[in-house]
Amino acid sequence: MTMYRYRILVLATFLTLFVAGSTLPSLAQSPTVAAYLQQVAKGWTVDAKKALPDLLLERPDDPGVTFLHASLVEEPAKAVPLYERIVERFPTNEWADDALLRLVLQACSLKDATRANKYFKQMRQLYAKSELLPIAYDAMRMSVGVPPPETTSVPTTASAQPAQPAQPAPAVAKDKADTVMPFTLVALTTPDKAAATKLAGQYKSKHLKATVAEKWIKGKRNFVVQIGQYASEVDAANDLASVRKVCNCKPVISRRMP
Repeated sequence: MTMYRYRILVLATFLTLFVAGSTLPSLAQSPTVAAYLQQVAKGWTVDAKKALPDLLLERPDDPGVTFLHASLVEEPAKAVPLYERIVERFPTNEWADDALLRLVLQACSLKDATRANKYFKQMRQLYAKSELLPIAYDAMRMSVGVPPPETTSVPTTASAQPAQPAQPAPAVAKDKADTVMPFTLVALTTPDKAAATKLAGQYKSKHLKATVAEKWIKGKRNFVVQIGQYASEVDAANDLASVRKVCNCKPVISRRMP
């Protein structure tokens, strides 16, 4: 609890500087990446830039390394796809809400209300308990304005009740394979089909429901090892710890591919 309060205090202290045009310093979770981000926040980027190529080679799919990469990009607009990649590919990772906060702040600094609202709504929906959400709220409030709460998801008055019949249960079951069970746990993404197939076989031998799906990334074909099928991110998160013990891996929650 003390660390959370400290983190909010530090972020709030620098929020005014960001809105005025300065760069918001990063607070990081991974010890190695954290050290470099602290240096970058103090204006010293030499060590981080020297270390980044090796980090990208050793840990290309590490959200923390991607976050550091984005922090070192000279043009803020070019960092946007890197932050978006973290949110898209690693939505349950500890870096995801940090990345969304950066996206909100970048859009606010440009007075881009459309993008700011998009990212803030996403952050509000996916990371409602994040200690970074109040920082994003203040940035929105002081720049483009805060969007109203989603009344369809949290009705607060009787007037909101008539909207609920617009989402009947039968309409959700049109495509059972893709709609009812749209989430999975991704254990590996690799261009090596043989490696993906072998790993899936190992997981099956441990009685896990493992499949291999094809995914194109930047024009290159990759193979994704998926474990299980879940109706929601919450269901997938509830199964995450037990799957990790069986597979001895660190899967992440993702949209399931056929």
